Amino acid sequence: MKRCKGRKAAVVLLLFLFIGTGIGMCAMASVQSGLENDISMEVTYGYQNIAKGSRYVPLLIQFSNPGEAVEGTLSVLSMEADYEIYEYQYPISLPEEGTCTEMVHIPLVSQRDQLYLTLTDTDGRQIAKKRLKMDTNKENAELFVGVLSDSQEHLTYFDNVGIYYSILKTRYIPMSAETFPDNLLEMDLLDVLLVTDFDVNVLSPTQQDTLVEWVNRGGTLLLGTGNNPQKTLEILDEDYMGLLYSETAEREVTFGTEYGKSGPGDSGLVLPCVKIELKNGQVLLSSDDFPLLTMIHQEQGKIAVAAFDFVDIEEFCREQPSFLGKMFTEIYGEDGLMQLANYQDQQNSADYWDMQNMVQSGSANKLPKVELYTAVMAIYVLFVGPGLYLFLKKRDLGRFYRAAVILSSLGFTGIIYMMGGSTRLYSAFFSYATIHEASRDSSADTTYINVRVPYNKSYEVQVNSDYTLQPMTRDNRYYYMEQVPAFTGTEEPQVSIRYGKDHTTIAVEDAVAFTPKYFKMEKSQESTGEYLEGEVTLFDGSVYGYVTNRYPFEIQNAAIVMYGSVVQLGNMQPNETRELSGEQAVRYPLANCYVAAQFLSGYDKYNKADIQDSEYLAALESSNMIWFYMQKHFNQYTQGAVVVAFYEENQNPDFLAEQKYECFGRTMLVSPIALGEKRNGYVYRLATSKSPRVASGNYYEDSNSMYGPDPLILEYALGNDLDIDEVVFEPLSDVFLDNEKYYYLSVFSGNIYFYNYNTGTYDLIEEKERFKHGELEPYLSPENTLTVKYVQKNDEETNTWDYILPTIFVIGRER
Repeated sequence: MKRCKGRKAAVVLLLFLFIGTGIGMCAMASVQSGLENDISMEVTYGYQNIAKGSRYVPLLIQFSNPGEAVEGTLSVLSMEADYEIYEYQYPISLPEEGTCTEMVHIPLVSQRDQLYLTLTDTDGRQIAKKRLKMDTNKENAELFVGVLSDSQEHLTYFDNVGIYYSILKTRYIPMSAETFPDNLLEMDLLDVLLVTDFDVNVLSPTQQDTLVEWVNRGGTLLLGTGNNPQKTLEILDEDYMGLLYSETAEREVTFGTEYGKSGPGDSGLVLPCVKIELKNGQVLLSSDDFPLLTMIHQEQGKIAVAAFDFVDIEEFCREQPSFLGKMFTEIYGEDGLMQLANYQDQQNSADYWDMQNMVQSGSANKLPKVELYTAVMAIYVLFVGPGLYLFLKKRDLGRFYRAAVILSSLGFTGIIYMMGGSTRLYSAFFSYATIHEASRDSSADTTYINVRVPYNKSYEVQVNSDYTLQPMTRDNRYYYMEQVPAFTGTEEPQVSIRYGKDHTTIAVEDAVAFTPKYFKMEKSQESTGEYLEGEVTLFDGSVYGYVTNRYPFEIQNAAIVMYGSVVQLGNMQPNETRELSGEQAVRYPLANCYVAAQFLSGYDKYNKADIQDSEYLAALESSNMIWFYMQKHFNQYTQGAVVVAFYEENQNPDFLAEQKYECFGRTMLVSPIALGEKRNGYVYRLATSKSPRVASGNYYEDSNSMYGPDPLILEYALGNDLDIDEVVFEPLSDVFLDNEKYYYLSVFSGNIYFYNYNTGTYDLIEEKERFKHGELEPYLSPENTLTVKYVQKNDEETNTWDYILPTIFVIGRER
């Protein structure tokens, strides 16, 4: 009976526990639901909820608050390429019983497609949380094409087009004046902006400035004309670009015989066309010498202007989708398309490795003076050895020798400690490299920073809130072959970036001493009138024109950098103008642009490292910065030129919010200048400005080199708009070939043959650099192509099969 009562009591107790637990769980669920549902978050990301990695992704967050006003923090959790968790925090104010929107920009890493958003109040209590799963294509790299047009329904053929064997697929993104960004970060997702059948004047001045700055920072602007050319062309600076265009007239054009419906002769279209002329423009597509697509380089970006309206070729492009692939290949080049495809997969990680050389160095002043320490130690040994011993013995105080040695040792230890005060680090410190790009219209700073602390401890640093802040991390998938771990949103962040009104805080948890944290910081602003002004012409290996220093201080190691060539200018005083009247350009190997950087900085003069020498460290830092810039901006054919220079910095860098940190680094000044190709009625043009066609053999366009023992046959398009007067085969400059540091540079040293169109055979040509028109007549096709066969001689002294070819230039008159 007692056992039965005990069982009943136990059952009743368990029942109460179960009910109580259930009520508690229901109450907890109710509380959590209330916290999450009282205030709602709706998120729109990218363009129409489309995004891709290695770019900034805009998040438009709409908050709905049915209750009291709330002051809180919006946190966005993201997993970086090295699998560390980064947190981005923004202050949020929600009105009472109302709605508000907030726009934030998060750097999205390649192969990541989710973020976690959390809203907390001032007490740290969670109010709302959302997991954001984004539409990102992890399988194929994409070319995002934004379209501004009043005829969007006729331009959807730009969607899902394969480019260059489908290594890239286009993504059509319709835009309007109402949705067009007025912030540079919001345009970061775009690769191309097509403007056709659209009046650019309906864009606000801020939107137009954003568009121009986006092009200057590397965007590609594609303009259609046709019946209303002035509607789109007004975005261009006609005087600066030398823009001229004719009245619209109907014209029969062909985009290529391969597009004929029933044969090569059936490929013509009748279109309203405008003849476009641009200063130093490059004709990419033409029809019977009529330019259909002309392109110029605008600082880091490209502007391509079509003679027609893209709305008018809708039917043709739907029947021949490969035409768009051909057009984009002409605009970017094969190497450019490969770089775009790779950019989306691992660009952030590639930048991580490339920028390290710039921000790993320190200051020679922080190095101990070895000679001084050696002298102090020698004095110590002499003092506590024979000196102190004889001194005490002479005074019959030898019994105090041991105590005197201990006291002397303590004293010298204090001296050594005080001597090291200037070399010791006490708190967080920065190594940085700033690239200051300035022109007559705009100014932009790109700063790479390396933050470290000399102890094992969490730390915080404050930087200027005017800058964007992007982590630079390595990709553990490629370099460590590690699987991507699960990301649930419950992880504690290793790094927090807190955005405030006055400064941005970087907080690193459980930091290990001297472990680097890399970031990229960017800021754009209007021009201050301080820049490097110039205009030059490269003709027949020499440079003509001028460069003026518009900065109020002396600049050092100034130089002109072009694709394949550089010119040293040296130091320049404020407002000094350097006239160039035939200075010889130095031709460097395209794939080894660091040798040009070492030449310009003077680093090539040092045969061994000397970290005690401040001039050596300055040359090393300058070399690394020039090399980094050239690798990013001159790694493929670029029509323009820049002037680079350095200066002595007398104040802490601008990216710091507080001037309490020790900083080591340099600033490189960069300004784009116009680069002409005409002189005295003649044009001097690089034959490889259009990719040569490889008939046989192995050719690397990015390095202009052949690989392997097999002959290489290339067909060069010399330009059917020229009457050719001369073809020049330019070798590398002797300054590199004669330098023992570059012993590994292997240049082509074999036989060269030209294809003879009269005989159908290859003729061995004389070993020389220049060929006149009379000598070239049998070898030029009606389209002005020249087919060249390279046969490398067997050379047992070299250990490579990679040979740098001569650079071919054309001299002629425009037809």
